[in-house]
Amino acid sequence: MSFIVFVMCILYILLMFFTSTLIYIICTYIFIIFFFLMIRRPPRSTLSSSSAASDVYKRQVSTQSTGPLHPSNMAEPVEKKQKTSHTMNINSAIDKAFEGKTFTEIAAAPISALQGLADWTDNAAEKLPAPAPKTVAELGKWKYFVRASAIVELAAKEDEGHREEGSKMNINSALDKAHEGKSLKEVCELPCSALQGIAEHSDEDLAGFHVGTIGKLGQWKFAKWAAAISTLAEMENADIGESR
Repeated sequence: MSFIVFVMCILYILLMFFTSTLIYIICTYIFIIFFFLMIRRPPRSTLSSSSAASDVYKRQVSTQSTGPLHPSNMAEPVEKKQKTSHTMNINSAIDKAFEGKTFTEIAAAPISALQGLADWTDNAAEKLPAPAPKTVAELGKWKYFVRASAIVELAAKEDEGHREEGSKMNINSALDKAHEGKSLKEVCELPCSALQGIAEHSDEDLAGFHVGTIGKLGQWKFAKWAAAISTLAEMENADIGESR
């Protein structure tokens, strides 16, 4: 740029001596305009460094928004599930959310983990006679179910009308006084409140589970599943590769 200005100055001086006044004035204006435009234009180095600085800034912003490519900022790979040769499952008895759980975990879950029991049954179960079952394991071990299940099981083996004379067989501690002399088959047809410890108002609570008699309580599929899960949970090892 300094060389061009120098040349222009020489030409301007020559015009002063060899041209008319009008041409001299016109050239003066042209020289002023040209000189003004030259000093307004920034040098290439400035543009270059500005562009470079802009590029650096953009890279910095990009780095700040996305983070540097570092192992700590990269998504961790999903841990692969441990593959085993075991094929057992109880998917048809439990909700989808519990299909990957162990017997132990399912046993500790609320009763709604069983397929077919809605979430509201968790609260409904708390109203059942004490000890009210709050988990799958507690439902499987609920004493009234256990007693009713035993009555149902042996009622099928009862030989009606052939009780041995003088036999003292009874389940008086499980039944209300009014029903102590009945056969096992007759007991199965009684409401659940015939079991000692279950009040009559609890019949309505059990009816919400479609359990209306001692026989139905003993055959309650959810309690039977729960009992089986509870039993197998006791046979389960925390380490699947371990045997005991």
